[in-house]
Parts: sequence; C-alpha cells; structure tokens
Amino acid sequence: MNLKDLETIKPNEEITYNDLLACQEWKNKRQEIFHRDEFKCSNCNRKKTFKMWSGGKVMYFELNTTESKENESLIRSNQPIRLEVHHKYYILNNFPWEYDDIALITVCRECHQEIHDNHKIPVWNQDMLNIIEFGSCNRCDGKGYLKEYKHVENGRCFKCSGSGSNVPFRYKPRV
Repeated sequence: MNLKDLETIKPNEEITYNDLLACQEWKNKRQEIFHRDEFKCSNCNRKKTFKMWSGGKVMYFELNTTESKENESLIRSNQPIRLEVHHKYYILNNFPWEYDDIALITVCRECHQEIHDNHKIPVWNQDMLNIIEFGSCNRCDGKGYLKEYKHVENGRCFKCSGSGSNVPFRYKPRV
C-alpha cells in the first residue's frame, strides 16, 4: 500500500508513524539503503541471511559475494540475521522516507536494539536548526524498544514509534 492508498482508507488524524512504515514509499527507501550498504550491518558487518529448508529443517545462509559474480557462494549461518534501517536522527513530522541517505544506515536487529538501548536519537525541528527536547517515553523508558515484545515488530515501542521520546507525531498531508 502506498501513501495515497493509506490516505483513502484511514482518516488523517488516525494515521500513525507505524502506518507510514508499512507504506511502499518506505519499503522502497529501505531497499535503496540495503543495496547501498551491500545488505550487511554497518555496525558488525553481518550479512542478511536467507532461509532454506533441507530435510525438514530450517537452515540459514548468507551470500558470500566476490568481485566476480561467478564465484558467489552460500555460507551457512547459525542464526537468522535480519536487517533494518536506522534513522540516525528524526525531523519532526517528516515521513520516514523523507531523509537524506546519510541519515539512514543498515543495521542488524541486535545492533539496532543496542543503538536504541544506549544512545538517544535526536529529534530536530523542521528546518533542522534546533534539537527538540521531549521527555522520555513512559512506556519504554526512552529506549524505543521493549525487549519482552521482541516477537512483534522486533519490540519497537508503538507509543513512541521507536524514537524513545514523547514526540507528538501528527500526520500532516503534503500539499
């Protein structure tokens, strides 16, 4: 579903940041960042794995790339590596895909969790002149994630949309 579809099925005041993350525009931007970063975590360099079934068992493999495409191979991985795109900062009321590429990095879920656990992600005003200070989200204590809900959206806090702050997101249609 793209943004226009979302706007037709949901009233503007009910559109959340999580709804925007489900839009095709964000999915396209994520793929651009994944490609740029060669489908590997910018922090720990682990590569995305692919799930394959063999003899009724699930196995995970990462693509071992070389200069020449003919020599690519699969390397078995002990665990699945899922990649996500991390916003190094937020701009108040920007859509998730409305950021310069330098503001976005590919990270694995574990590194993404570590970033949000140990670093405060700045929120800028629209013209990026001032960092806006908001109180910490009272649901996730400012971490942006809830470990006990790791199985749903990797534990991203739905109250603060992963920002860790009580940022008042209000959907504003673009004119």
